[in-house]
Amino acid sequence: MAQGESAMARARLPVSNHLSAEDLEAAAKAEPVGRVRARILAIRHLWRGHSLADTAGLFGLRETQVRAYLHRYNAEGLAGLRDRPHPGARPKLDAEQTARFRQRVLDGLPAALGVSAWRGATLRAWLRETFAVEYSTPGIYVLLRRLGLASLMPRPHHPEREVEA
Repeated sequence: MAQGESAMARARLPVSNHLSAEDLEAAAKAEPVGRVRARILAIRHLWRGHSLADTAGLFGLRETQVRAYLHRYNAEGLAGLRDRPHPGARPKLDAEQTARFRQRVLDGLPAALGVSAWRGATLRAWLRETFAVEYSTPGIYVLLRRLGLASLMPRPHHPEREVEA
């Protein structure tokens, strides 16, 4: 053992007997998600009596990660090794505002604006004036994609164009 290795790293951690080593190996083979498969194999490695430090080194993880996966496995079984949902930031627009925004985009541009197609900057300004929310230009395009609206469209026609030409 390395001289600086802590007693906690050398200690064998208790692994729940939800599954045998063979069952863990079979579950790992059947698992389509690589990160989850590695977690299952790390638990199997611990189950076979290897240390936390050895397991972390073998799987390229930090010891704290392996310990967290072990606690989750002991508490929840294989389900505890799956990725947890990441909810992200709350939407800036509520459902009614989102519906109004979508309808505004679908209705097209008013002739008074003097432009022939929606641009990210124009939509940002409309959202700022109407709902007092701030979006970045890339954020506008993410919002459009989430609402099923393509940010690319055929070449627009100016409202004052000459149809005959």
